[in-house]
Formats: sequence, C-alpha cells, structure tokens
Amino acid sequence: MKKIIKSAICIVSVFVINICTIIGYYAVNLPDSFYVSKGNNLELSTRFSIEAESDNALASFAGQTYPKSETACLKLFGLLPVKDVEIHTVETPILIPGGDPFGIKLLMEGVMIVGMGEIKTDSGMKCPAEECGLKEGDIGEYVILPGDPKRCKKIASYFDDAKLVADRREFTTYTGFLNGVKVSVTSTGIGGPSAAIALEELVKVGGRNFIRVGTCGGMDLGVKSGDLVIATGAIRMEGTSKEYAPIEFPAVANYEIVTALINAAKKLKQTYHVGVVECKDSFYGQHSPDIMPVNYELINKWNAWLKLGTLASEMESAALFTVASYLRVKVGSIFLVVANQEREKQGLENPVVHDTDSAIKTAVEAIKLLL
Repeated sequence: MKKIIKSAICIVSVFVINICTIIGYYAVNLPDSFYVSKGNNLELSTRFSIEAESDNALASFAGQTYPKSETACLKLFGLLPVKDVEIHTVETPILIPGGDPFGIKLLMEGVMIVGMGEIKTDSGMKCPAEECGLKEGDIGEYVILPGDPKRCKKIASYFDDAKLVADRREFTTYTGFLNGVKVSVTSTGIGGPSAAIALEELVKVGGRNFIRVGTCGGMDLGVKSGDLVIATGAIRMEGTSKEYAPIEFPAVANYEIVTALINAAKKLKQTYHVGVVECKDSFYGQHSPDIMPVNYELINKWNAWLKLGTLASEMESAALFTVASYLRVKVGSIFLVVANQEREKQGLENPVVHDTDSAIKTAVEAIKLLL
C-alpha cells in the first residue's frame, strides 16, 4: 500500500510540476494585451487550450454592445488562471471599392483581340486600349528589335507603306510590309530588363520571329570596327535571364534566323563574324572595371571570356535568347562593331564607327530570306 501511495504522490507531483511549468511559460510568453474585431471571439493558437474569462458579461467578446477595452483572465483549460490581460475591441474594417471601372487585365499565355469598347470620360467617349497603342493587327510576325527608339524610323524606311503604330516610353513601333508580308520594328531600350518586356508584349500581340539589331564592342582581336557580329549564343552575365531559367540553361539564338543572317551578310558582301557574345548589365563595369568594388570578378571573367574566343560584348541578347526559349519563339541578333577595346590596348587600328546601316540592311535582307 505504501508503494502505491508513493507512486500516486510521485505521479501527482509530476503532474502539478508540469501544469505549473505550462502556466509559467504562458504567463511569460503570452502578450499583456490583445485586439479582437467586433463580433469575434478571442482565439489563441496554443498547444494547450487557453480561454479568456471576463467579469464583464461580454466575456466571449461577441455581444452586441462593446466597451473599447476590458480586463480578462486567461485560464489554462478554462480552469487554471494564467494571467490577466487587456482585451481591446475594434470595429471590423470594411473595404468599399469606388470609382469608374475602365478595363480588365487578362493574365494568360495569349489573347486574341476581337474588339474594343469606349467608356465615358470628362472629355467624351474614349477607348483606353487604343490610347495605349493596342489595336488589332498592329504588328507582323517578323519584328526587328533595335535598342534606340530613334533607329525605328530609319529601319522602317526599308519597309513598304510603313506607319507609326505605337510610341510609349522607350518602346516605339512602326509596321509596314516586305515582299507583301506585314513586318514591324520595335525599340526595346537599353539592357535585358526592357528587352524582355518588349519581347513578352510583342509575342502577346502576334510577334513570332525577331532579329535584334544594335551595336557592340569587339573583344576578339580579329573583330574590327565596322564589322558585323552574328550571335549564335550569349554569355549570361546579366540578371534578367536568371529570372527565366537556371544559369545552367544556355542562351542560344535560333538556327534558322542565324542562317538567314549569315546568308544575308554574304549576299550583301558584308564583313561578318559568327559566334558567342557576352552580355552584361553595366556599361561602365566593362569599360572601367578597375574602379568597381567587384573589379576582381569583372576583370577575371573578362579575361576568361577572351580566352574562350568571345567575339563581342553587348547587353540584350542573353535575355532575349532565354525569354524566347521560354516563349517558344525565334530570336537572332546582329551587331555593328563600334570599336574594340582589346585592339586599342594592343595599339592596333581601332576607329570608332557609329553607322548601323550595314547591320540594318542585313537584318532586313534576312527577313526577306525567311519569308
């Protein structure tokens, strides 16, 4: 009997100690005040049941008339006092939408525009879609992508019956015809982020084949000012493509467009090079790496690209090639070599050339070959 009594005393003691430990833990860790919305009960997400008890008739905190605050006792299992806390009752916030609706944004893989409507404004009836430059049949399936909006008009001069169809921020679009087929030119601005935006938007309204036309800086000593570079792939030393694909995924140009660009360059008797280009986000990271906090990385990687035979450096192709893979469209790139800083370092001839007409003519001819 004595053993039974001792065992019972031990069990009860352990139980009491555990209960006291739990109470002590919650007394220290639970906050001293709580906020509940009008009409709701105070509910605590604890391992062991904790309930609030108030001297006020509103102990459940769910009555019709509320004090702004009151004192309540938190009890373990609704029986054992833990601590006194302040309960503050607040009005439930209500969101009431207002204003005039003006459109709906559709998030989908593609959209066929079958019509647009007008809405009443202070200045009369207007169509927001038309005002943002969006109309049925704005662009063709073949699109040339320069960076500079000012180059669009020059490129469009090679089209038949070219017309300006949109001009927003860095994105300017002309549409015309080549050999009777609708084609377009849209500027992308500088760098991968805006180029990716342009490509995404153009694909949504019908673009399928794209040729990036721009300028680059030569890297290989054999790449001279005024030459053309046709990219077969791009080094992803930029940020945009990393938000579309793991770094192990290659940024490569479409074979058909690369072939068309090569054949066009041959037909026009252009001096051209075919191979890999490097893409970066920082212009001055390339041209003034010594002053950058991460100069060790910039210089070491630049030297690695040189040893690997990289032809030139630019800023958009890696993003465009990667986004194109995701969107299942075709993209190629051709560049005018403005100058070559490596030739400059070696004391070799290195004039600065800005006339992009040779690259533009080659891109236009490539589209004709693809039609």
